[in-house]
Amino acid sequence: MLRCEDRIVASDDVLSATIDGELVLMRLASGNYFSFRDVSVDIWQRIAEPQQVSSLCAALIASYDAPEERIRNSVAKFLNELLQHGLIRVL
Repeated sequence: MLRCEDRIVASDDVLSATIDGELVLMRLASGNYFSFRDVSVDIWQRIAEPQQVSSLCAALIASYDAPEERIRNSVAKFLNELLQHGLIRVL
C-alpha cells in the first residue's frame, strides 16, 4: 500500500505506447498487457520521472475539476493497482 510520502516511478521493464488516446503497456518480465484511457494516460506520463505521491495528487487536483478527496482516492487506487502488477516501483 502506497503512502503519500512515497516516491514512485514507472518500472524500467515496461514498454508503453499511446494509440488513439489509449495507453497500452506491456511488462516485459511477465509479458502481460494493460490498457488505460483518459486520466490514467496523464498519470502515466507524469510518473515517467520520479514523483512523490502527494505531489502527483496535488498536480492532478490542480488540473482536473473534481472533488479533491475523489481525486486522491482514485489516484491511490490506480497507483496501487500499478504497483501490484509491477508497472511502477517505489524509490
